[in-house]
Amino acid sequence: MMVHNLLQLGVLFNRPDWTERAMNMLNAVQQVVGRYPNSFGNWAMAMQGQVYGLHEIAVVGATAPQLTAGLLAAFIPNKIVQQAAQPSEDWPLLAGKATGNKSLIYACKQYACQRPVSSINELLATI
Repeated sequence: MMVHNLLQLGVLFNRPDWTERAMNMLNAVQQVVGRYPNSFGNWAMAMQGQVYGLHEIAVVGATAPQLTAGLLAAFIPNKIVQQAAQPSEDWPLLAGKATGNKSLIYACKQYACQRPVSSINELLATI
C-alpha cells in the first residue's frame, strides 16, 4: 500500500522525490512480481499504473462537488481527483485552472492538461 500512497501523494503535492522512492520500490520487486503476479497483486497493480499512467483529474467551479460525485461513480482506474470551488496555488493539480462562469473538468497526465470539459460524459470520451 505504501507504494500506491507514494505514487499518489507524489502527484498531489508535486513531490518527485516521493515518486522516485516508489519507483525504486517497484524496481526492487519487479522480477518476483513478474514471476508470481497472483501472489503480488498490489505490486502488480502499481506497476500497471506506471505502464498506463495515472489520470489526474481536476474539477474546479461552483458545482465541483456534484461533478466530482458523478465522476467518482464512473469506473476510471488509476486516477487522482481533486476539486475546489476556485483554483488554488496550494495544490499543484488545481493551480492555474481557469473556470470562467461554469465548472470545468481538466484531464491531465503529469500536469499536462487537455482542453477542459464541462460534463462527465465529455471527460470519459477524452480519457
